Amino acid sequence: MKLKTPKHAKATRRTPQQLDAVRTAIMSVLKLTHPMTLRSLFYQLVGRYTLPKVETAYKNLGKMLCKLREAGIVPWEWVIDNTRTFSVPSTFNGVGAGLRALAQQYRRDPWKTQDSTVYVLTEKDGVASILEQETEPYCVPVGVVHGFGSHTFLHDLAVTIEDSGKPAHILYFGDHDPSGVAVSKAAERLLRKFAPHAEIHFERLAVNVDQIAEYDLPTRPSKKSDRRIKNFVGESVEVDAMPPDVIRTLGRDAIESLIDWDAHRATMLLESRERAQLEEIAESFGSDREGDDDGE
Repeated sequence: MKLKTPKHAKATRRTPQQLDAVRTAIMSVLKLTHPMTLRSLFYQLVGRYTLPKVETAYKNLGKMLCKLREAGIVPWEWVIDNTRTFSVPSTFNGVGAGLRALAQQYRRDPWKTQDSTVYVLTEKDGVASILEQETEPYCVPVGVVHGFGSHTFLHDLAVTIEDSGKPAHILYFGDHDPSGVAVSKAAERLLRKFAPHAEIHFERLAVNVDQIAEYDLPTRPSKKSDRRIKNFVGESVEVDAMPPDVIRTLGRDAIESLIDWDAHRATMLLESRERAQLEEIAESFGSDREGDDDGE
C-alpha cells in the first residue's frame, strides 16, 4: 500500500484527548466488524474519522493497535494478518476424536443441487476475510487474484467452471483505479479464454463510481505513471475503503439472489441427518484417552 509521505512535514505529538479519540474510533470500527486486517481498519478510520491518509498515520495506527491488544483492550482475534500463516496438518487423539471433529465440520456441497455455481473474487486479502463471513454459510469459494500475475489461478478456476457443466457467476470486488479496473477486465477475459465452452456471468460489485458518492469514500489522485490512466475518469478509490458491512451486504445479497432455496433446504436437511450419523458413530468409540495406544 502506497500512502502519501508529505514533504517538510513536522512531527506533531497528539494530545491525550486526540489519542483517546483514536482509541475510541478503533474500538467502534472493530466492534462493528471483525475480524479485519490493519489495512482495512486504517481505511475505515480514514473514511469515518478523518485519520490522515499518510504513511506515518498508518504506522502509528499499527503501533497503537499493538499496545491495545497487548493490554487486553482489543481481542487478538479481531485483527488478522493473512500474509503470515502456519501450515499445520490436522491431528487427533484417537479415532473417536477424529470422527467427532469430522461431524462438527461436515458440510454437504449445496451447489451440487443448484443450477449454477458462484465464485467470489477480489484483489485484496483483507476484503476476502470480510467476504468469507458471508460466503462460508453457503460454501461459496473466495479467491484473491493479486493483480495481473494470476494466470495459473484463473486457468484452474476456468477448468473447474467448465468441468461443472453449469453456468458460473463471478462476483468481483476490486479497486476503482486504472489498474484495478484493468485487473477485473483481464480476469474476466482470461476466464472466458480458458473456459471457452462455459457460460460465465461476470459482475463487478465494487468499487464503482456511484458507490464513491453514496458512501463518501476517500479518494486519491490516480497515478500519472500508470499507463492505463488515459482511459480512466476521476480519482481512485481502493476497495479496502468500502465499509465492511457494505461489502458483506453486497456479497450476501448477490449470493442469495442466485440460490434455488427449495434445493438448498433439501440439501441442508440431508446434511443435518448425515452429521447426526457421524456423531453416532463417533460416540461408539467412547472418549479417547491421551497416550492410550494399546488397542484397548
